[in-house]
Amino acid sequence: MRDGSVEWCQWGSPGTSWTPNTPSGGLLRLEDVRAHKWARFHPKPVKVPASAFLLLNGDDSEAWLTIPPGFAIQGAAITSKELVGHRVEALPKVYIITTPATDDLAPRYERMPRLIRHSNA
Repeated sequence: MRDGSVEWCQWGSPGTSWTPNTPSGGLLRLEDVRAHKWARFHPKPVKVPASAFLLLNGDDSEAWLTIPPGFAIQGAAITSKELVGHRVEALPKVYIITTPATDDLAPRYERMPRLIRHSNA
């Protein structure tokens, strides 16, 4: 939150969504966000505090990479109506913003989370 508080949210879009055009999965490409592909859902920018992130590639190889101090993962919160029990509730879901992998990671990984400065760090 802008005031520095933390709100717990679901990551991505598993489950039953009443808005079938919300992004599936848990990742959004930065270029799609900049092209306003998801503008109709009014995504709100969020910072995801983390100390590392996991990269996977097509052959299921993985690597944990440390996030430098003072940085967070950029995300987008999209609120959609979800069936919770017998009620419909507006629930925010966080999507991780991704960018093409940096030159050192590109030989093995296509994309990575976008890192941004964390003003509260």
